[in-house]
Amino acid sequence: MYVEWTKMIDQTIPAVHGTDPIWKVSEFMKAAQLNELPVLSDQHFIGMIHAKDLLMIDSNQSIDKYIDKKCVIIDDSQEFYRLPLSPQVLPVVKDGIYCGSIRNEKLCQHIQNQLNQLLQDKDLFCVDGEDF
Repeated sequence: MYVEWTKMIDQTIPAVHGTDPIWKVSEFMKAAQLNELPVLSDQHFIGMIHAKDLLMIDSNQSIDKYIDKKCVIIDDSQEFYRLPLSPQVLPVVKDGIYCGSIRNEKLCQHIQNQLNQLLQDKDLFCVDGEDF
């Protein structure tokens, strides 16, 4: 199934920078009601920051040493085969440049809609449970 990822991007998901202090990132997370955010260096995606990694740390420290660089991303040209659905946010990246992020629930809803459409299409080609 081919998906136009950039059309699913949620513009309300903020991106932060590796030099941002923990207190600022925490405020962005709280405002967006997310436990993770994409981290950029200029326009380049460099990883994700997770709230759990920022607990009990001086809030004036920058987040640069806590960035998860082995996170799941969506390459904008990628077809949909299989994605882990555990992250809250899935960053969309094209040629290393950050395009935006998709909320997990929006992706799940899209997948559900696609499956429903496939099932409806299959019903159009069945008569009494037999395929044409």
